[in-house]
Amino acid sequence: MLPATVHSRMGREPLDYGDLDRGRHCNVWDWDPTLRFEAERVYPDDEFDWAEDVLSDFGATVGHEIADDSDTVDRHPPELHTHDRDGAVVNEIEYHPAQFDNERRVYEDARLTRDAFHAPPGREEPVGLLHPLTMQALLCYADVGLTCAASMTVGAAVVLDKFDDGSLGEYLSGLTSADDRVEGAMFLTERQGGSDVGAIETRATPQDDGTYSLTGEKWFCSNIDAQGALVLAHTPDAPDGTAGLSLFLVPRERPDGTLNDARFRRLKDKLGTLSVPTGEIEYEGATGYLVGETERGFRYMTEMLNYERVTNATGAVGVMGRALLSAKVHAADREAFGSPIEEYPLLRRDLSALTVTYEAAAAFTFEAAKWYDRRERAWPDDDGQAFKLMRLLVPIAKYRTADLAVEFASEAMEVLGATAT
Repeated sequence: MLPATVHSRMGREPLDYGDLDRGRHCNVWDWDPTLRFEAERVYPDDEFDWAEDVLSDFGATVGHEIADDSDTVDRHPPELHTHDRDGAVVNEIEYHPAQFDNERRVYEDARLTRDAFHAPPGREEPVGLLHPLTMQALLCYADVGLTCAASMTVGAAVVLDKFDDGSLGEYLSGLTSADDRVEGAMFLTERQGGSDVGAIETRATPQDDGTYSLTGEKWFCSNIDAQGALVLAHTPDAPDGTAGLSLFLVPRERPDGTLNDARFRRLKDKLGTLSVPTGEIEYEGATGYLVGETERGFRYMTEMLNYERVTNATGAVGVMGRALLSAKVHAADREAFGSPIEEYPLLRRDLSALTVTYEAAAAFTFEAAKWYDRRERAWPDDDGQAFKLMRLLVPIAKYRTADLAVEFASEAMEVLGATAT
């Protein structure tokens, strides 16, 4: 395997990384033969025949417009305005206009959150969840934060599609819309509990109109201003722990347009993923809408968690793919002692090792994604092979790629940093 010139595993022309100046301003789908191979391997044949052009178009958008605007957003991240000039609570997140441009490209033009729930152009039926997962891998070439928001939007739609009795149909429609859309989120973490979800202290009290009044605080809320946020809480007299949790949809604004009774206290000062605002929320009698039945909330939320685990892994693959592309382009363009540095044996060894690692991570991740998708197609059958393999492979893929991506990016940065002028 030559680091600079790689033959596609799908019969395309060889890739010469010296044709690029950087790992961007290119069609990232066309420049990732591994991702193309894995998508073709796991998609059902008829779906890949339809999706290939869609993924290629999206890869071009990600590599050009989305990448450029994502840089702008990172230089001007979202800002929280807690009150207006008269002291009234507004819970307003101010975004740079480039953020809205990228959201339009992702949600409207590419229909990332729509096509798995509604038949896209050229098809009579929706595609499987493999499709948004693959698109999210591509999006992570440029914007991990926006990928987080899009992923939670799909995940929230999965939950409502399965468990809502129809009363929240307007929200499901918004979560799966290409234009008149809302975004999703899941608010689980509380300060005293962390990953111990059963320690949640937020309380939901039933009201005469069939809604619930939520009181409590959530400590780490990504996509904090999402209109389609799913929240776990205990109802009165419910048992402690996960067995007593119920799930609620708690919008930023009520249906009549008034602000829900909550306070966005602050945004977290995070390292990276700047384009998705993450902060703390204090509910002060906020209106919530029960999803499904009481005391089954944790069961419902695991369906969203399953999707988020897979997308965490496919997102890590996208991050690794971008890092590898940047490293190979730099190695092909950078000269030292009269030759491109890609020609020196030790660096060729390092690039080859990175490529093998990337291919292994992509293969395992998309195998997990395949079985997750097959289980979703078979749902509510939870006894078949797809369910068992999904339960086995998905958490491993999420855990392993999360660690691997950090090490991988560090090694790819060494190719750039150690050889910089």
